[in-house]
Amino acid sequence: MSGLLHQQMLRASLCGSLSISPQREKFLDKPKIICVEGNIGAGKSTLLPQLAIALNATAILEPVDSDPEFQHLLGEFTSDPFNVDARSNFQCYITAQRAELLNNLDPQGVYIIERSLLSDLVFTHACIANYNSTAEDIAKHMACYQHLIGQINQYPTIDYCIYLKTDPEVAYGRMRQRGRAEEMGLDLGYISDINAFHDAVLPQACRKMGTILINIDWNTPLTVTDLLPQLNAAGLVMN
Repeated sequence: MSGLLHQQMLRASLCGSLSISPQREKFLDKPKIICVEGNIGAGKSTLLPQLAIALNATAILEPVDSDPEFQHLLGEFTSDPFNVDARSNFQCYITAQRAELLNNLDPQGVYIIERSLLSDLVFTHACIANYNSTAEDIAKHMACYQHLIGQINQYPTIDYCIYLKTDPEVAYGRMRQRGRAEEMGLDLGYISDINAFHDAVLPQACRKMGTILINIDWNTPLTVTDLLPQLNAAGLVMN
């Protein structure tokens, strides 16, 4: 299925499927939260610490190198991306972990996080759209999706989403170059699909969740100074 058709179908489905609960109003007194999203290998973990310094923010990195269970479940999934049990186990684990990372934050603080539940929406939709799945597989995907929506309805609003947009070939090349063993099972076709789902899901999800989406062309990485005009235009004030 083409990336364009993926996007058209997802834009239609997401409008009706993402239901944000009124319970989210309890987060009015909350810290400022910025997430950095992008494909696997886009360059999120390289940019994020630099942005944290520039924004005087606390950085919260994805625990890919520090959590043994994360590494184990990620490795099981990436060795066979179409194994529904491996995908669901990893997705449910990381969704719960991401939600917990934003508990008990200082309401006066500024935080910048590597991936958020917005990312989980992207990857979960990608799994649901695997049309080789059986009815049983789809039921597992939907159970994982319902778990995710429940977490989103308890999740503080992300104020800004910085999306590092890369061509799939660029992200794939960077992923291979950094050489994480857990990612070596992923091929260019999978990275291309994830690119298409980012483009389809993020705009709709950000609109529904009240998040300002900032699209950054990251095929050629910029310095934080070079990003200043675009970030300031979106309302992010640099030091």
